[in-house]
Amino acid sequence: MRYEIFRKLLFKLGSEKSYDLSMKILEFGNKNPWIFQIIGNNYRVKDEILHQKILGLDFHNPIGLGAGLDRNGVALEALQTVGFGAVEIGTVTPKPQDKNVEQRMDLLEKNRSVQRYVGFESRGMEVVKRNLSKFNVTI
Repeated sequence: MRYEIFRKLLFKLGSEKSYDLSMKILEFGNKNPWIFQIIGNNYRVKDEILHQKILGLDFHNPIGLGAGLDRNGVALEALQTVGFGAVEIGTVTPKPQDKNVEQRMDLLEKNRSVQRYVGFESRGMEVVKRNLSKFNVTI
């Protein structure tokens, strides 16, 4: 029920505003980890059968989030707290780069997907490096 309400809200806002709102919520969660701890405790699946050890790295589960959502490494802890076993940060550019002026994403409700167009918004690799240094992560 809550998922459906939140989903409808995001689709009504449009792709860019939905993304911006989602990232603000996730960044807020990194600064206030107790919020995502509650969410994670209620919704995250913890089962030893999901545990994976690959190339010497431990993953709590095999579900990973690919690059594109957290482009600047600002939501890593929140994303892991809600249940992702791995999070890929990026695309990271050498220098800060603005997003395209025109719309870059479409929410395709029929396909339950997001379609993304060219252009990589990034705060640059030095900012991302600083952001990631705040977390106990394997890079």
